[in-house]
Amino acid sequence: MKWMIGTALALVSVQASAQETQQPQIVVSATGIAKTAPDMVTIAYNVRGEGTTSDAAVKDLREKAKAIENGARSVAGAKSEFFASGMSVMQIRPKECESNVYPRETLSQGPCAVVGYIATIPVKVDTANVDAGGTLIGLVSRLGGMRANISRFWLRDDSNVRAQAMQSAIADARKQAELIAKGTGVRLGNILKVQDSDYRNIEVLARGSNQLQYDPAPPPVSTPAPVSVDLNPSPIETRARIVVSFAVLQP
Repeated sequence: MKWMIGTALALVSVQASAQETQQPQIVVSATGIAKTAPDMVTIAYNVRGEGTTSDAAVKDLREKAKAIENGARSVAGAKSEFFASGMSVMQIRPKECESNVYPRETLSQGPCAVVGYIATIPVKVDTANVDAGGTLIGLVSRLGGMRANISRFWLRDDSNVRAQAMQSAIADARKQAELIAKGTGVRLGNILKVQDSDYRNIEVLARGSNQLQYDPAPPPVSTPAPVSVDLNPSPIETRARIVVSFAVLQP
């Protein structure tokens, strides 16, 4: 029993000693924000093909998609990227065979026989010609694209702006820590540790970025120029949330 008490006292002594030697700290959380004009825009639209057979509908879809892409590249730029990651083909039956409550099975012959097919694909376009986003929507709609819209504005490389947001967060953290140190009568020392919002240790790096700019090709001479639309997208807001530990120096 005496041995157990002695061991417990020794453990308490070690813990107390560790607490006494731990360096006093001021720990604050901060957020930095950097705003940058977007250098990329993504537009989205659907292409639809129709035919009395599925093959005819798919061929119609293919030709329309090709014509829209060729026309859109005249504004988006030769290096713009087109993506089509899905496709559907639907059977079309007479209107009187439609059910507004539950879909029902019908015979392939008779009054509810298939009368045609509709094939559709969703398309997305990434282009660096941000100023022409609205113009591109109008041109795609003219060429037969359906539900054309601007999906998002974004940055091709946000590493530089993230570094700016991080520097802003560190400056905010230091300002908070200085106010606390002044109010408690201590001096603020160097930064001991920087962590992200998940308490992972991080290092602030400033990296340069090469922004790609593409000049749009002129529109085809044989077709009228697309209607110009001027847009003013909001800046891209990049946030950095950190937790910073500062050393406390005795006055």
